[in-house]
Amino acid sequence: MKAKDSMMHHDGLIFGAQARTALAALAVVSLPLVGLNACADDGGEDDEVGESTGDTADTTTDTTDTTDTTDATETETETDAESETTGEPEDPSPEFENPPEIVSEGGVLMGAMEVLYADNTVVINPTEGGEVTTLDIYTRTYNGSVPGPTLRLSPSDMIDLDFINSLPENADADTPVENHNWPHRLNSTNFHLHGFHVEPTGNADNVLRVINPGVTVPIAMDVPANHNPGSHWYHGHKHGSLLIQFYGGMSGMIVVEGDLDEVPEVAAAEEKIMIIQELGLNDAGEVPEPNLDAQTAADLFDITQQLFPVSGKVNPIIRMAPGEVQRWRLLNSTTASIMNVELDAHDLHVIAEDGITYDAMDTVGALQMAPGDRADVLIQAGAPGTYLLSSPMGMPMPGMEPESQVLATLIVEGEAVDMGLPSDLPEPDYILPDTSAETPDEVYSISFENGMEPGVFTISGDAYDPSCYNYILQRGDVVDWEITNNAGMGAHPFHIHTNAFQVLEINGMPESPARWQDVVPVLGNGGSVRVRMRVDDFVGGILLHCHITTHEELGMMHKLVIVDDTIPEADKVPADEVDLSDPADFNPDIPGYYVSENFNLCN
Repeated sequence: MKAKDSMMHHDGLIFGAQARTALAALAVVSLPLVGLNACADDGGEDDEVGESTGDTADTTTDTTDTTDTTDATETETETDAESETTGEPEDPSPEFENPPEIVSEGGVLMGAMEVLYADNTVVINPTEGGEVTTLDIYTRTYNGSVPGPTLRLSPSDMIDLDFINSLPENADADTPVENHNWPHRLNSTNFHLHGFHVEPTGNADNVLRVINPGVTVPIAMDVPANHNPGSHWYHGHKHGSLLIQFYGGMSGMIVVEGDLDEVPEVAAAEEKIMIIQELGLNDAGEVPEPNLDAQTAADLFDITQQLFPVSGKVNPIIRMAPGEVQRWRLLNSTTASIMNVELDAHDLHVIAEDGITYDAMDTVGALQMAPGDRADVLIQAGAPGTYLLSSPMGMPMPGMEPESQVLATLIVEGEAVDMGLPSDLPEPDYILPDTSAETPDEVYSISFENGMEPGVFTISGDAYDPSCYNYILQRGDVVDWEITNNAGMGAHPFHIHTNAFQVLEINGMPESPARWQDVVPVLGNGGSVRVRMRVDDFVGGILLHCHITTHEELGMMHKLVIVDDTIPEADKVPADEVDLSDPADFNPDIPGYYVSENFNLCN
């Protein structure tokens, strides 16, 4: 449900500073304790030092709407009073709920995003009968909730967020980093807008800077007027701390509204924000600390509880009337599961993938989604009954399908309604024109590979090296990437930042239609994919990597820089005139700095 202003809403629930005892009776997942006294210490790492901007912002003031939620407050207070009178807590609700939202107002998305430890209660709805249960968890979060709030905006909007890292000081703050491809600085972070075509430098979609505990920085950028509308998402991308933050539920959806939302059949459909996460917990409901002496990736975390909640609840219930059409915005925010999503006795009518509208609706029985993928799907409810939304969860291997998991339960009930599916969609060619007939300026061939030592993953034999760049691209070029998977039987999803790509070939066979994506799985045992990318608009350092989070963290990532060597000599800025002493300022917003002579290639 779209809110009226830039405040956080959650279908009638209040998101503000509330006492832990007042919330104990509300067994609703994703109800964040924003007022929780989370530990936050100043930075001070020797090699990763962020500069604090002063006092930490009050996210309760910035993100709680005290005007529109008066009735909800009264209702909640009355309910709490009744529970206290009877002495019986409320039953946990398995009903699906959209996450809270921060909504653009007057062309500006304004608010606060705070990273902090918080208590949450996960509602667990059993798939084969039995009572609904709950699990109390304590993890790193955005704004105290799992998942984080949905950010809703439009093309041409400005993003102006205060980003506050309120996590405790890193335990290894004073220890030099010996292996960048192993967990380290677990409470440092940054902010990646996955799927966005915006500046990758400065305070924008900058994944190379480091935001340390105790630091407040702006997240600020202009969204282009021709930005593709659709479902995107955000998460941290600080190398060495990404996996542990994913395991705690640190991700959220970004909705860019546009022409697709104006199609009558789409506009009439109720929207569900369905963020499929993977929580990796110990018996105490916390993400375990990594075993830094582990010899393999599988031994890094002693996880005893693995959950796959959908927008914070395990197997939530979605209700529809026969004939009703709903729009499900699906996000695979798991660490490693290449999903194959199915809904019993129902087709999936796909209208967009990775935030890019299809030329025509594609009706399928099952939908493959790699980690990082998004899909906008229309569901038209059939006959009354109960239906399961499910997918195998885990890394698929040839002949070794992972166990299927129920993601949500659809209950079709009540009087039938008359709703239709769209016969036409707005083509995205004005944003991403077809490149299949173009001649690339550069062709790069890369290979996903296992390292020579256990627990090491590489691209073309080279693990991630933060001290150099693997590729230098020229702004304005058309670039082909030929990716081969030589890392065994499992598929590896390829992702590159800032610019989407058109998938031209899979395993040597042309794709028809050649759709635009920003994540594509490369099958194992020598599977290959060829994609074409337009290096449009922006300069700066970006990343490409496997989107299996463990592989990325342990080295299967490369750094590239987009430069523009055509700018006048007078506009070029020498490297020795750029101050990079503070990691919070890495990848600076200095356009004249991004010329070839300022960057060293690896090897």
